[in-house]
Amino acid sequence: MNNATSPRAQSFGSRLADLARDEPDHPAIIFAPRAGGERRLSRRELNSESNRCARLLAGAGVHAGDVVVVGLPNSIEHYLVTLAIWKLGGCVLPLGPALPLVAREEMLAIAGARATSGSAGPSGKTQPPSFQIANVTR
Repeated sequence: MNNATSPRAQSFGSRLADLARDEPDHPAIIFAPRAGGERRLSRRELNSESNRCARLLAGAGVHAGDVVVVGLPNSIEHYLVTLAIWKLGGCVLPLGPALPLVAREEMLAIAGARATSGSAGPSGKTQPPSFQIANVTR
């Protein structure tokens, strides 16, 4: 195997697409929240859903090199948005929804973030744990 096709030489998005193609039904994420229950995503679902999120982010103006704040709780959606940002070549800045408003505003100002998702915005309003773009600046 040469370096051009080695998994180490691939982007994360390319490697995930290969894994989804080779073993589409293999579990990729098993999420078991403290509250109980369990959610699973196969490799195919993880790749497909993170691609969908990437298209939404790109459509909202997120580009390679942009810092995107992710303010989602630990959830499958957090993984999907993070993977989508990486697929676009962006940088993820996770800000937990429990972070105090003053700290959140300071982090946003320092980071120069182009976009926020979840409850990461300066208002601190909690959104449901689903993918929502709160703000995109250019």
